[in-house]
Amino acid sequence: MAIIIRKVPLLTIVLIVAFGLFLYTSRPSKLDTSLSIGDAGSGILGASVQQGPEGTVPKFVVDDLGQISPKKVNSDPKTEKKSKETSKTGSNTKTATTVKPSISTATEKKPAKESEAASPQLSSSSDILMGTALDQFVSKIKGKAADKTEPKGKKIALLTATDGRGHNGDIKNLLEMVTENRKVYCAYHDYVYQYINISKYDMKGKPAVWAKLPAIQETFELNPEVEWVWWLDTDAIIMTPEIDLASHVLNADAMKTRIAFDKPIKLPNGKPSGLTVSKDLDMNQINLIVGQDHNGVNAGSILFRRSEWTNSFLDMWGDPFYVQHRFERQEQDALNHIIVNHSGMRKHVGIVPQRVINAFSVGGEEMGWKTGDLVVHFAGCW
Repeated sequence: MAIIIRKVPLLTIVLIVAFGLFLYTSRPSKLDTSLSIGDAGSGILGASVQQGPEGTVPKFVVDDLGQISPKKVNSDPKTEKKSKETSKTGSNTKTATTVKPSISTATEKKPAKESEAASPQLSSSSDILMGTALDQFVSKIKGKAADKTEPKGKKIALLTATDGRGHNGDIKNLLEMVTENRKVYCAYHDYVYQYINISKYDMKGKPAVWAKLPAIQETFELNPEVEWVWWLDTDAIIMTPEIDLASHVLNADAMKTRIAFDKPIKLPNGKPSGLTVSKDLDMNQINLIVGQDHNGVNAGSILFRRSEWTNSFLDMWGDPFYVQHRFERQEQDALNHIIVNHSGMRKHVGIVPQRVINAFSVGGEEMGWKTGDLVVHFAGCW
């Protein structure tokens, strides 16, 4: 081998090494490829969430009647003008297009086919609405969805709770992006947006992920009119904001079509537990809605109904025994354990396909985000 190497021209070796260094230094970053960003995001507004070369997540502009239309993030004025002219003339001229999340308008181009869609990508944006500007925008679109299906409006709360630390604490403008994304979504549907700084809780040495339990309880206490609380990790992005939660999953009729009846309930290691979701569930007694990923239930996106059962469940879920057991996935494995091992509790749990409320940024047909899904969750953000 040494003789062969000596016969290779020196220039060839140098070129090979240089090419290898080029491939290494120009490789995409972890954020751009794996997109495994587990506690953080943006969507309607804020971070630039890209889907292939055809566009980025649109921001919204509001006309004098309060109607919403998409506006491309950081778009080029010339391109934007050309796009407007194309819409007016009905021309088929190919111009820059926008993709979800957006609220559909008559002139918006259809998104790329699912098979053509690339994984969404999260990047920082300097164009984030905050403070008075965000409040003004929110006031213009408040309740414009005019949802009809119950529960609606102030009966639903979207909860963001964080201490700004953790794996994604160093992502620039993360909380601002998340706040913008969710406040606009809540305003459009007239939902309650609740933010809680979990650093105020005395966790007595518990990992911070367990703070979601008191945060959910406090959200019910702060908002007496709320019937459902949607906990959403700060690494999840609302991608299709026109979807209202009632017709999507919370109404009893919606539950009948969404719950994964007769599908296996997984163990925390992802293996089948031998149990399935019963078809005999009473939709009016479903108090918890959650999806499963490859490791079992995933509590990054989870919905609770106000009820005595929920109070008891949250108390049981936070039992010191489960906390001290040090499950590998902490509160998620504890939740999984309760669902599998307590039949009385299981009767009140609606397990839905993952993509209904918790699609991941990458994954197979049942896991990975597709155009039209409500949420993309960058699970495991480092």
